[in-house]
Parts: sequence; structure tokens; C-alpha cells
Amino acid sequence: MMRGFCAIWLALVVLPVSAWAQNAAWSGYYLGVNVGARFASNDWVTSLACPNSGICAGGEVGPDFKQTFDSTAVRVGGFGGRNWMLGSGFVAGVEAEVGWANNRNANGPIPGTTASGGPSVTPSISNGDTAAVNLQWDANLRARVGSLIRPDTLLFATAGVALQQVETVATCRNDGSSATYCTQPSGQWHYDSQTRWMPGWTIGAGLEHMLADHWLLRVEYRYADFGQANPTFFANNIGENGDDRVYAHVWVKTHTVNLGAAYKF
Repeated sequence: MMRGFCAIWLALVVLPVSAWAQNAAWSGYYLGVNVGARFASNDWVTSLACPNSGICAGGEVGPDFKQTFDSTAVRVGGFGGRNWMLGSGFVAGVEAEVGWANNRNANGPIPGTTASGGPSVTPSISNGDTAAVNLQWDANLRARVGSLIRPDTLLFATAGVALQQVETVATCRNDGSSATYCTQPSGQWHYDSQTRWMPGWTIGAGLEHMLADHWLLRVEYRYADFGQANPTFFANNIGENGDDRVYAHVWVKTHTVNLGAAYKF
């Protein structure tokens, strides 16, 4: 009889107190590191090419004016934040993160510069003209909210603002043949690289597990959209020998998968 009473007391008192203590342990500050992959989805559209040159028929672009510059790279990062308990089974928090990956993709020729102005003109075919979209540093500040599916396991959603470092590149060379886009000066490479920080938004979800009072493990997926960049390449290359300007629009989106570990203070 006494043994049965003790078992009931343990189930009704000790275990709920233990679960409450573990739930309460989610509150507080934490710092961590993560590693994963970043998948970049970049769409390039050229709207205008060499507008003051007869070669491009007043800016008319070629049939290749749309190209994709997708890439995949290993990403490493660091993050930190704070959690608050909301009742017995919900957690809310804020988190900041910085990450780096070397997403690079170069295509040739420069979009929109092949057969610009009609089928009788075929610049930028064989001399190695290229365009590239490269992503490296990123950062974000997000809110998190989640539910404890077990006292030691949190299922969460996250959303916030994000920044992405984006480099857009165009390269061409006047080699004296008809298979080139660049018009001046002859024999020199034209290299135009433009780097900018693009603001955007991010949303995602993940699963976090508490190994002990101070250690957290997580797996997370996030999508980010940074809108479009509008670079103009070879803007200063305008003269009596031609006009090499290229007006481009590049849409940047990323998909990020992370595995992370954090220490909770």
C-alpha cells in the first residue's frame, strides 16, 4: 500500500517539478556556432546593352538576356541570442547571426550581348566574355517562437531582416575580331566588379535539443529574399569607338541549412 502511494506521489509531484525545471532552463542568453550549406538562386536579366552604339541597335539586347547564376557552398557562422519562457510550454526569443560562404558562379557570355541587334551581328561569342554573381558574407536579426514538444526539445519558427554581400562582375576583351562585345581599347581586358550589401527578409524553422542545462544542439532551414540589384557595367567606357554599357538586374535569393551548437549562460 505504502509502495503504491509513493509511486503515485512520484508521478504527480516529482516528475512535473522536474519537467518544470527543465522548461525553465530554456530562459537566458546563449552563444553558438554553426556549419551547413548555402544554396544561392540568382537570376540575371539585361535590359539594355551599348545604347549609343549601332552594334546593339540602340540598346536592343540579345536572346540570351536572361541567365541563372545558381551555386552551392559550405557555410560557417556564429550566432547569439536570448530566450524567454511563455507559460509552461512555449519559448520566445531574439537572435543575431553572421555567416560566410563562397558562393561563386560565372557564365559566358555577358547576358544580352550575344547577337545584340539582330542575327547579322554576333558579338561576344568566342573570346571569353563572362559575367558572374558571387555571394560571401551574410547577417541577420530574427525573432524566434516555438513550442516544447518535450521538456528538452523545442520546435521553432523564425523570421526577421537579413543582409547579403553580393558581388556582380562583367569581363570582356576587344581582341580585334568580330566575336567580342567590348569596343575599346583594343587588346585590353575590361573588368568591372561591383560589391554591395543587399537588405532583405528571411524566414525559417528548426528543431533544438537541450543536452544538459547549458548545451543546445539544433538543425535549421531558412529562406531569404534580397530583392534585386541594378548594376550598370562599363559605365565609363563611352567614346568615339563605341559604347560598352550593360544595364543589368540581378535578383538574389538563398536557401540555408545549418547544424548548430550553443552554450547557454
